[in-house]
Amino acid sequence: MTEAATTAGVEALEPAVLLDEPAQETVDAVVGEGRGPLAVVGSPFAGRRTVLDHVAARLAATRVHVGPTGPNVAGGVGERLAAHPEATVDRRVLTGPDADDPAGAVSAAIAEGPTVVSGCHHLYTRRVGGFDHLETLMDAVAGAESTVVTGWNRYAWAYLAAVRDLDRTLPERVEVGALDAAALSERLLARYEDAPAFERDDGSRGLFTRRQVSVAGFDIPLPALDRAALAARRGDHPDARQVVFERLAAVSGGNVGVATALWDRARGSEVRPSDVPDVGQPTLDRETAFCLRVILTSERVHRSDLTAVVGDNTERALGRLRRSDLVAVDGDWVSLLPAGVPTAVAETERELIL
Repeated sequence: MTEAATTAGVEALEPAVLLDEPAQETVDAVVGEGRGPLAVVGSPFAGRRTVLDHVAARLAATRVHVGPTGPNVAGGVGERLAAHPEATVDRRVLTGPDADDPAGAVSAAIAEGPTVVSGCHHLYTRRVGGFDHLETLMDAVAGAESTVVTGWNRYAWAYLAAVRDLDRTLPERVEVGALDAAALSERLLARYEDAPAFERDDGSRGLFTRRQVSVAGFDIPLPALDRAALAARRGDHPDARQVVFERLAAVSGGNVGVATALWDRARGSEVRPSDVPDVGQPTLDRETAFCLRVILTSERVHRSDLTAVVGDNTERALGRLRRSDLVAVDGDWVSLLPAGVPTAVAETERELIL
């Protein structure tokens, strides 16, 4: 199975699975009372589109998607829109070097009535003059007479909150949540007619893996006890399936798109906890880590836009990232790979790159 197919499972998720109770109450208030504007924030591949589609249907709103043209070899929302441009989206606003006033097109939709916009993080770049489209969008949201709901990459949101006070401009927001091991197990196994045999590991593994913990907008990698390795050393016999999915949840951070990619890499006729790949540690230099952070916050970006931000060594950095299976490059377009998200987060936040 290709990386492009690994995010398909996100489409089948119920929005209630992706939002905790306070977030659901916020969405209910926005729909029922006309509150807003509302920001929906989530990690790459974690299910933002599912939540935004749900809100758009409840509001009977115009559904707008903002994003680059060109191939999306990593899958996700861009690829599905390219294949089925009419699906759930009323208007698609293209970004990239040849785009013509994307913020103006979004603003026009907002002026017409209730609007739900995904891909808002594509309306800025990290350079002088790179926030003009974002400011146009924020002016349109502030002046809207109808409900506006916007969708944002979580890491772009953290950056924009720090440098442009986005969290003050859009104080009402909900976060797309993480799935626990049981929820991942139920959804991933339902994708196949035949389940693999789950086997225990021997006692030769290390006792710790890593998990991501969010602190003040940063995802900090912390040691996490590997129950399978501990049980193997003790001679205990925990349920192998449960331990596999606990490890998968820990490594993926509960991100269903990332977990799906990791599961497809691990899945065979037999699956052991050690088959779930740990967070990679390529030890990138700071310039390459910065390049990776830009890709993490945008999810898909044109080479020329990336070079304008990163500088002359962009191609060298991309070569390193491709060899580490963190990004895919197709022509002039660079895409973040789902399985590379945990490593991208860990490496860039180890360098304290926002």
